[in-house]
Amino acid sequence: MLKSLFCVFLGSGFGGMLRFMISLLSRNIISDKVYIATLIINLTACFFLGFCAEKFSSVFALHHDYKLFALVGFAGGFSTFSTFSFEVLTLIDKQDYLSAALYLMLSLILGIGLIFLGQRLAV
Repeated sequence: MLKSLFCVFLGSGFGGMLRFMISLLSRNIISDKVYIATLIINLTACFFLGFCAEKFSSVFALHHDYKLFALVGFAGGFSTFSTFSFEVLTLIDKQDYLSAALYLMLSLILGIGLIFLGQRLAV
């Protein structure tokens, strides 16, 4: 159990660091709008999760701790539902309803689509 907890701890640390770095880069390169960085990060995490979950279950017989590291730790530390939710509410508070609706729809539709794509490409 302690080994499993350590695997999740390490994975989430790496995922969180990568999320922070991509957030900084995307704000400097793509857009200074905070929600664009979160959208990129969460959609990338969706693809990663779909791909790895399928690959780990169908192709690679990995030890459970490696799956915890990648799927629970890394993907969980990399993606951020709470930030997404906060940013949608912030856009609504600013009365930027169009951006809030687009962000919400793009996140959900593309996120589910990218999980599906990741699963299909992993086969």
